[in-house]
Amino acid sequence: MNVEDFIKNKGYVNCMVFHSQPGNGISTRLREINKNMTGKLPCLYYSARHISGSLLKPSERKIWADNLFSYNLIILDDIDYWYNKKKAATDFIHWLTVKIRHSEGKVILGCSNPKKDWTRSVNFSAGFNHFRIEISNPSYIDILTLLQNLCQYEYCIPEKLLHHIALYNGTFSQYINCLISVRFQSKLNGLNLFKMSENEWNEKFKIKSFFPQYQLRKAFLSEWEFKPSNPILS
Repeated sequence: MNVEDFIKNKGYVNCMVFHSQPGNGISTRLREINKNMTGKLPCLYYSARHISGSLLKPSERKIWADNLFSYNLIILDDIDYWYNKKKAATDFIHWLTVKIRHSEGKVILGCSNPKKDWTRSVNFSAGFNHFRIEISNPSYIDILTLLQNLCQYEYCIPEKLLHHIALYNGTFSQYINCLISVRFQSKLNGLNLFKMSENEWNEKFKIKSFFPQYQLRKAFLSEWEFKPSNPILS
């Protein structure tokens, strides 16, 4: 089930959880959902990072909950931020779980840290029907398309360099940070990227350091013939 169908569906399932490794763009996706739904129905986006720690106190929760659960669509992001083993935090998570189970509106949760994903616990999931969507590492084509779009108005970045970056396994944030660093350093030092080899790119910009796993996509390492698809970048 996609997000739009989930929101429109008036069935018994009222909760959807987006989960992934850090850096795979969950917050971006949830903000986009909020943006798309604003004006169509009462919705609210909240990041756990920006919610006061006073909510851990039972006396502070009712006012917050009355406001929060008055919306038809509630998007709670960074829920892993609430996770720790202190009693106040575990009590708050248990209280929030009960509120979500009995919510008349739709609830979307976002978690970017599998080690702190409390929606996997028995207390949350036992007997509670909800959808889970895992955001996996982006594909080579997705990343190459992203990098091309980011560089569509650039005339100094070879497409072969974008291909070289996209060959690494990584997260969205790692690819973008790598591209920003290469662009900044090349302009700062007056380097012509078209006249540099792949080894020179790696040595000068330390591309591997942006991808701690140092792992290339094996499927593209054999018999690859590079063919520029965008004449502006080639």
